[in-house]
Amino acid sequence: MEKLYLEHDGWNLIFYTGKKPLRQDIYNLNTNIRVIKGRPKLDSVIPNIIYGIESKEGMPEKFTQSAKEQRAASLNRAVSSVNEFEPWKENLSQEKCVKRFGDSVMQTWGIMYCGGSPPVIASLQGLSLKYHIDVHIDSFAW
Repeated sequence: MEKLYLEHDGWNLIFYTGKKPLRQDIYNLNTNIRVIKGRPKLDSVIPNIIYGIESKEGMPEKFTQSAKEQRAASLNRAVSSVNEFEPWKENLSQEKCVKRFGDSVMQTWGIMYCGGSPPVIASLQGLSLKYHIDVHIDSFAW
């Protein structure tokens, strides 16, 4: 992660399910890259990301170190006390808001998954129906 560069105009969520412990500081990066221990709760993550982008409250570029420092300075607070948008955590109010977005908004979103896990595929297909989002599934099971 120290030498990794990922663009700042998108969320880069890494759900780590490995057994090897990671350094604690890896979980608190001051960027749009987040390492979350455990499996994702897709029924929360997907609507939360949509809400964050559409409402402009969770724009990934706001979470680089310089952006956080600027917000903290404007609020006269320590950088660590600036509220974070955390799309990987359940937020029912954000999920309800996404349900109220019209087709003109939801048609601009899509879900892409490359893998063969039946539970993940079922979950994504259910979310596709619930939020009227196209889902595209591919796998390397040739």
